[in-house]
Amino acid sequence: MICEEVKVFQFGFCSFDTEIFDEDSLIYIHPITGALTSTLPVATSYIIAGYAVAASVIFLHFDQVNLSVAWSNITGIPAEFPPSAHSHLKSEISDAGDAFIDRRGGNYYRRSGRWYLPSDNATALTATNHTTPSVFFVPFVVEKSTVFSAMAVEVTSAGAGGSNLTFGIYNGDGSTCEPTTLIAGTDSGLISAASTGVKTFTFSSPVTLPPGLYFTAFSTGSGTAHQMRSLSTNSFATVIGQASAGGANQGTYINGTRASFGALPANANTLTALNATVGVIYGAWLRVN
Repeated sequence: MICEEVKVFQFGFCSFDTEIFDEDSLIYIHPITGALTSTLPVATSYIIAGYAVAASVIFLHFDQVNLSVAWSNITGIPAEFPPSAHSHLKSEISDAGDAFIDRRGGNYYRRSGRWYLPSDNATALTATNHTTPSVFFVPFVVEKSTVFSAMAVEVTSAGAGGSNLTFGIYNGDGSTCEPTTLIAGTDSGLISAASTGVKTFTFSSPVTLPPGLYFTAFSTGSGTAHQMRSLSTNSFATVIGQASAGGANQGTYINGTRASFGALPANANTLTALNATVGVIYGAWLRVN
């Protein structure tokens, strides 16, 4: 401890600078008022400032010293005191109140090995035609860190011979509620749209999604409309919102327009436009690892 002033019971005050001592040290104090010259080892006597003083008089344990130190006189004080990472039980927080009541949504609970559609309330699916080269983005929220191992879509009526489709997962911007970058390892590449059935893409290695906003993405190159198993307008995660109030539906996806079909772009912002749209759109399943 570095101090500038020490009050020592009946001995009065002893002023000193930059002297360091701890609770196990024995220190010299002048009988009335004087300077602390150093931390001294135990000895029979010392002559300081012309006085010969017995060790039994001049040595005091730290716990016998009553400190009075101005904050401004303490050196080496950090500018801030950032806490280290730690956790608390709810029971340890006296004023937690209702803030810590379990409010997890249905998307929080996911069972290993099961397939899930990224929606709030998908109990009955429909089908819708797809033919444009746009990339269609459907938002979904991950409430806890989740590992996914595969993704799938279902073609319910075949597209043109030789045509392909592609799908994947994008990160989402929580402020704009728009897709941003394609997540590595989730791009299916080109898969045939010319036949019906479930089209599954197993990731080369499981993909971990931390809590946050994400988008599934789908695009088809078929010049002939073909049907996809789809989410109805009441099944979307309602995170995008609408430009104005009113209307019969609020389920919204994003239509990323582009001139021609191709691989999914690395960044959704390179598409011609990202238009919030209301309507029925494909559903993409994700399998929990």
